[in-house]
Amino acid sequence: MEHARRFADWGRSQALPFWAERGWDRHNGGFFETLDLDGAGITGDIRRVRAQARQAYVFARAACEGWLDRTDLAEAGLDRLARIARSPDGQPGWVHLVHDDGRVADSRRDFYDHAFIILAAAWVWKATGAGRFLDMAHETLVFLDTHMPADHGGYREAIGAPLLPRRQNPHMHLFE
Repeated sequence: MEHARRFADWGRSQALPFWAERGWDRHNGGFFETLDLDGAGITGDIRRVRAQARQAYVFARAACEGWLDRTDLAEAGLDRLARIARSPDGQPGWVHLVHDDGRVADSRRDFYDHAFIILAAAWVWKATGAGRFLDMAHETLVFLDTHMPADHGGYREAIGAPLLPRRQNPHMHLFE
């Protein structure tokens, strides 16, 4: 139990404030995908939509738990992600990868990304009460139900990508 308490304390007192200070890209917006060994954000990286959504979720959840109120980062991250990754090519759904400047790097629609968009949007709504995030979660779930149902239940892995084996993780995260 002591290890769990120390880990939780480290997360609240060190990791969350560190990422709040250094994880946001002040030039391009959004969250850095990686930091260097000195803690500076690395530019020029491809950014995973699911990692961007996950960062928004973390800051929203931290605010709801009373650990660190950076709902501004959660909102800004998810709002920017919606501007650059939600249907930028006119097709429904969220693209898979973006460049740090916001250009699309991979336009496939990956189930894993959509599961994290729903998780993030629900928690940002819970943390802020901003209805646009609840709408975003609902719209994304409708996309999954309409465009990505699998023949034998659950959801397809991707649209616009080679056939992938079924992954358990996206389904699990959808139920979080």
